[in-house]
Amino acid sequence: METIKYGETKRYDLFGYIHNNRKIRFDNKFEMLCEQIQATNGNTVPIIVDTNYLVIDGQHRLEACKKLNLPIAYRMVSADSERLMITLNRTQRPWSTDDFINKYVKQGNHQYEQLQQQLDCDTYAKINRSLIYEFFSSTARGVHREIKDGNYEFTPRGHVYLSSLKMLSDVLGKDVYKKSFARALKNIINRNSHFSIEEFARKCETNRVYF
Repeated sequence: METIKYGETKRYDLFGYIHNNRKIRFDNKFEMLCEQIQATNGNTVPIIVDTNYLVIDGQHRLEACKKLNLPIAYRMVSADSERLMITLNRTQRPWSTDDFINKYVKQGNHQYEQLQQQLDCDTYAKINRSLIYEFFSSTARGVHREIKDGNYEFTPRGHVYLSSLKMLSDVLGKDVYKKSFARALKNIINRNSHFSIEEFARKCETNRVYF
């Protein structure tokens, strides 16, 4: 990474964002960042931009300076913008699994677009997101690593597992969404072609099975 120049400006319109970068979150951490920048009358750590003024690292600092109408200090570098963006962000505010999903959705990856649709579905709003990643994955292990590496493969079979959990939750309550139970049910469905979730739910209700 070669530094080309350092600068400071209030021309916020000079800067742009890399399409594949994670979403900017205007949350409590952002408000705390604004307070810190206001206390020092500007960002003491320059944002990093490429030769086109696209922000590689520091998009939250840029937004904070814009909000506070303070000059933004920047460092222009010559580097592989996207690779450096991910590397630097990991040392600041680590990328979440959802950040990587968003990155690949923006790239037009259909596997990730299908996964994002399920994550946004109201039907699954109360289900642990890790279970959604896992149940709609064509592989059994290392799903978070697959997502981050861009190797996620979507399977619609996840609907079978999650609809089964939904049916059981009506009988047994929300504890069926605990990972241990949900994964056990998934294994039963996969290993027993004659398994009937309807019959299992009926027996649970008849025999008053509770957690």
